[in-house]
Amino acid sequence: MLGQYVNQRSANSAAPAGQNDSTEIIYLPTASGPMPIAAEINGRLYAIHTDHLSTPRRLTNQQGQVAWQWLISGFGEVRPNTGNRGYGQTVSGPSYAQAVKFDLRYPGQVFDEETGLSYNLHRYYDAATGRYIQADPIGLEGGWNRFGYVGGDPLGASDPMGLMPQCRWLGLVMHCSNVNHPIPGYENPSNPPWSWGNGGITENMGVPRPSDMTRLEERQWDRHCNGNPDPCGSLKNAVRIAIGMAMTKKKNMELDPSGLFGTIGWGTHATDLAGRIGNINAMIGLGEKLSCDMSQEKILAQTIYIPNRPFK
Repeated sequence: MLGQYVNQRSANSAAPAGQNDSTEIIYLPTASGPMPIAAEINGRLYAIHTDHLSTPRRLTNQQGQVAWQWLISGFGEVRPNTGNRGYGQTVSGPSYAQAVKFDLRYPGQVFDEETGLSYNLHRYYDAATGRYIQADPIGLEGGWNRFGYVGGDPLGASDPMGLMPQCRWLGLVMHCSNVNHPIPGYENPSNPPWSWGNGGITENMGVPRPSDMTRLEERQWDRHCNGNPDPCGSLKNAVRIAIGMAMTKKKNMELDPSGLFGTIGWGTHATDLAGRIGNINAMIGLGEKLSCDMSQEKILAQTIYIPNRPFK
């Protein structure tokens, strides 16, 4: 998926003379909504590194140099650092690139420099106060505090539509719901733009157990399909959740915040990620044997791999 926005020309713009800054975002569809993975800014390509909620935290250029980064804070009130000024640094270094303007914030938000607010589809969010400046258009259905953001848990939940928490971490699992509220004055899609629907088989209580399953596939059958009226929908949902968790594990290894590379801890994480990949492939294989449409899941699964070493 592709998104685009245009800004006023910045001081260090690489856009042609007389033109405004232009940014195109490439999104990867996931179970928890679109994940930004790359940005083309004024003709230059950057990789987007996100956290567990798909919030952008770092941009790197094609040489792997950091061009933009946003420190994790309570409600996003800390301004991003750009270019050759990293966290705690006052001089340039080889790891940092020319500064770049990038306005994505929490999922579904685009920062407006003139107002200092973030546009969040149905409302504007003020990171300085951790609140929306307008009341929730769906009323108390979004929570008792009609101005609050994700129930005061911005590091554990997201609200890409500006209505109510849509994805929330519950233990080790991210739980997401497709929100479709009637809002006065707005045209509402039947499903959010990242909803992929259910599986290819619906009323199928009588789907026979495949006879050629591997041991891992048998385990997934017992977990998600046995006696399930919609085994395809259940499998697809389980695969998306598993891919999201594996993606988080992969990102943690790539960033290596605890400095585990070269220790037994790194090997433990690699073994865990390998097991997750095996389970994902088993669920996809089982889905294909049930004639489920697993094409989207296969594409997503190709983005999961075991890093050889951290980025840094």
